[in-house]
Amino acid sequence: MLEHPIRSALTFATNMKDNEFRPLTDKELLILKKLSEVNFKGHDQLFEQIQGLSAKTLDKNGSIRLHVQSSSIIPVNQGVLVEARCPDSDTTSESEPHINILLHVNVGKITMLEIYKDDSTDIKGEIDPNKFNFLFSQHEIDD
Repeated sequence: MLEHPIRSALTFATNMKDNEFRPLTDKELLILKKLSEVNFKGHDQLFEQIQGLSAKTLDKNGSIRLHVQSSSIIPVNQGVLVEARCPDSDTTSESEPHINILLHVNVGKITMLEIYKDDSTDIKGEIDPNKFNFLFSQHEIDD
């Protein structure tokens, strides 16, 4: 049986030796900036929160816990703020497993960038933010 991605991420983080918050990598910053380009309620606050973020690695897929230093509050209490999907290097059709990128928020602050593959296998290639297909379930897009 496959382990749930969040549970797997927390297990990985518990087993890590270096589990301190650190500056974002260029790749993480690029992903977050791409997510902040989407026009939705809280877009401006998200962009402000990205400035000065620090991260803690959660798993080998690239999921990270986020520490926000900004006082800006996103007008969403909790849940998935933005969700994107993109193909992995071995994805050849829409019906095959894709990489999922979810940005979580809690009490108006972004808390986690969750990254996992549909079938829970290892991600084989680099995540390409230019290939993101954005999904919206909870939050309206601003006009």
